Amino acid sequence: MKSLKEVLKNQEPCKQCGKCCEYGSGFLIEEDAKKIAEFLNISEEKLKEKYLETVWIYNKEMLRPKFEKPYGECIFFKKKKCVIHKVKPLHCKVVCCGNKGKENDIWFRLNYIVDKKDKHSMNEWKEFVKRNKIKWK
Repeated sequence: MKSLKEVLKNQEPCKQCGKCCEYGSGFLIEEDAKKIAEFLNISEEKLKEKYLETVWIYNKEMLRPKFEKPYGECIFFKKKKCVIHKVKPLHCKVVCCGNKGKENDIWFRLNYIVDKKDKHSMNEWKEFVKRNKIKWK
């Protein structure tokens, strides 16, 4: 399995086109919330209250930026650009447009969300793989 350093090194540079931001947002890992709160000059509690939502995915509670409308634009996507681009979540950094986006999304899910020791997490992952017709290399 690739390391984070390898994934980031091989990632195509973000063109800030907004295509990924128009249809949702990335999941946050622990340090993401702190970085975003500091960047916006607000507390983590205020960030969570105003800008983030809690979702369950692969039997795990995760935070992600809210959407302006259901499955619409990320709340941080304003005037066709990401207003937190400098500190955007790791998931957003590794899963952007380009030919590595889907592969990197799978890498992120397996490294930061799916718990291989949790039966329910693995069952949800298997269903995701099946639904999305993911082929392993």
